[in-house]
Amino acid sequence: IPNEVRYPIVIYLHDAGGISVTTYRLQKALEIENFAMVLPNSFARNGRKPDCEGRAGNPENCAMAPVVYLERRSELVYAVNAAKRLSWVDQDNVFLMGSGEGAVAVALWGGEVDVSGYIIANWTCTAPDSLPWFDGLRIPRTRPILALKTSGSRWSDMPGWEGDCADRAKAGAEIESLEIDSSDRDVMLWPQARRAFIEFLYVNRRSPVTN
Repeated sequence: IPNEVRYPIVIYLHDAGGISVTTYRLQKALEIENFAMVLPNSFARNGRKPDCEGRAGNPENCAMAPVVYLERRSELVYAVNAAKRLSWVDQDNVFLMGSGEGAVAVALWGGEVDVSGYIIANWTCTAPDSLPWFDGLRIPRTRPILALKTSGSRWSDMPGWEGDCADRAKAGAEIESLEIDSSDRDVMLWPQARRAFIEFLYVNRRSPVTN
């Protein structure tokens, strides 16, 4: 990469199943738009326990290992800070995205890092009363948020988990919420969601300051 080139970047925290083929396709789509996407692999940690037993798409099988979310928090902070030290990264245009388990981390701890915007995919920002620490959206109202989910997945309509991140946002927050009518677990399979994602990046990309 030439020294003078700086790329806007999306740091993507994967869901409980790890980095998927869909995620790699999204990474390729961003390359066409001249955005870089970094994919930290949470399962590269020694001794990393899975949070979900069996199918990750079933809420009753997840939130089994709360320590995982503390690990995801540290990964989030480390990844953003490390990315900002890279010479080819546009420091003014670092975005943070999470899907599923990764989206929980973004919703709960994304406010601990300074980024240009947040994307929360496949998560409702809502949890049952038995898991209060799991619930909420703790992102500053001064930063834009895009929330993407499907309507028919078990995470969207199961009692205690149903909800919308827009309802959990702070008063006056700049949040856009898009729900796709589908029973698919991964909203990013849908072209409408991918278009909304790329549009969000362009709209919230900070222009360089000129003298």
